[in-house]
Amino acid sequence: MFASYSYAILASLFWGAGFIGSRFGLESLSPMWVTFFRFLIAFICLLPLFKGSKKSDFNFETIKGSIICGLMLTFMIFFQVKGLQFTTVAKSSFITITYAFITPLICFAFFKEKLSALFWSTSVMAIIGILLLFNLDITNLNYGDFLSFLGALLSSIHLIAVSKYAKKVPRFAVFNIFQMLTVCIVSFIVAMNFEGVEVLKTGTIFQDYKALGAIVFMGVFSTSIAFMYQVKAQKVLKPYVAGIIFLMESPIAAVLGYFIFSEKLTQMAIAGCILVIFAVIILPFEQFLLKFIRNSTNKLTPAFRKLNPI
Repeated sequence: MFASYSYAILASLFWGAGFIGSRFGLESLSPMWVTFFRFLIAFICLLPLFKGSKKSDFNFETIKGSIICGLMLTFMIFFQVKGLQFTTVAKSSFITITYAFITPLICFAFFKEKLSALFWSTSVMAIIGILLLFNLDITNLNYGDFLSFLGALLSSIHLIAVSKYAKKVPRFAVFNIFQMLTVCIVSFIVAMNFEGVEVLKTGTIFQDYKALGAIVFMGVFSTSIAFMYQVKAQKVLKPYVAGIIFLMESPIAAVLGYFIFSEKLTQMAIAGCILVIFAVIILPFEQFLLKFIRNSTNKLTPAFRKLNPI
């Protein structure tokens, strides 16, 4: 059990540090080139997982699903990295975790899944937290924050798509490798056409050791190893327990942003961050809280009737 908690904490640490890595990478590379090199390294790291694969693992659903999810993942990461050019690490990371609310809303709108009053309450709480994060000033919402939100939206769609295809593919490791390969191919094509090839001609990535180290870190730790640790953790931990631990990603990113880039948050913004985290933490306990409220109401009703007989 202790090992599983450790895996989950390490995954959160690497994901949170990934925001810092992106910022360092952006000092020398454009967003799509950062995405390409990060996932190229992750793809290479995952190649050994091909060992032991069978012919049946490479079926149509695996290839189709990996391409669809890979496209979503490409632009999700792109919006996240691009947003970091215009906003702070702290704001980007906290906006990103709003996918925890966006995902159920999409399921409600398109798949008619019912959402409880408690969920709507926590959603309102999160919205208030986001407003506090922007110091109650919507004009403080800049271009980078908008791009970060688009990244969160795509993250939600990606989660739903992965959940759908995970049930159909025979071996998820193979699916994930092809998903990484899709990100590499698409990001390379987009980077070549819209961000130029100077990076390849001049070897920019090899000239800035800080940026190179950050991208290698993200590829190895924030992408390939972090997702491996996530799987290891969730083999033992309940989903809601793992989910709470994974929420450490955002405060880790904010703290690292404070110490490494001297990014500061106002007291109101800090209160907003705390409110968002609290709202998200409530979500995994939704069913437990609803049951507790129901039982408490049932116990109080007879007593109330005695005091107020009809």
